[in-house]
Amino acid sequence: MYELSVFDSGLMRFIFHPFTFWKAKNEYTIWNFAYPKVNLWNHFNDLKTCNYCTPGLFPYVFWLVLLLSVLGIGCTATQMVKFWVCRGCELRMWRSREFHVFAAAILRRARMIGCWIKFVTWISLFLGTMTVQPQFIRPWIVCNTLMMTGEIVLWLHEILSGQIEVELHSILTLGLPCLYILMVKCVQEVFELSLKRGLDDLVRVA
Repeated sequence: MYELSVFDSGLMRFIFHPFTFWKAKNEYTIWNFAYPKVNLWNHFNDLKTCNYCTPGLFPYVFWLVLLLSVLGIGCTATQMVKFWVCRGCELRMWRSREFHVFAAAILRRARMIGCWIKFVTWISLFLGTMTVQPQFIRPWIVCNTLMMTGEIVLWLHEILSGQIEVELHSILTLGLPCLYILMVKCVQEVFELSLKRGLDDLVRVA
């Protein structure tokens, strides 16, 4: 006879909640910046263990996410206007690549649709960050996670097939967006924790 054992749910908790603050007291706030410099340095020492989602570093993570969401809205809106007004402009990707199987009109239409989706998710991220609504942050995380997964798979295929070589620039181009996704995920989970414990005033801008 085989003895049935209960599956440990710790792995599932790590997959869906990769940060380890769920069982801790909610000390997260967006206003208490580390001061003086000695305390600030101690908080940044957490980066050595890749543990940046801590109460001491969370204000910096939050305001960086909020700033980048504003920049994302502005850049995406600029791209949409450029594609709409200047129909003969050269199409450029955030990673260098060429498509020889699609017509320019199809590529331009696809870029317009992609820009519109990105624009909506950036606005959703901004509103979710400003109003402490984690459900508004989720579309941005899902969209960018799918996009970066595809980019990494394509990048690995190009390396394995010998089309490109491993370069520091390529690693940074793929690594920084993935880091930003983890930062947004940190903000989302802190919001969920704060709402669960009725302490959302600590992470609310206004």
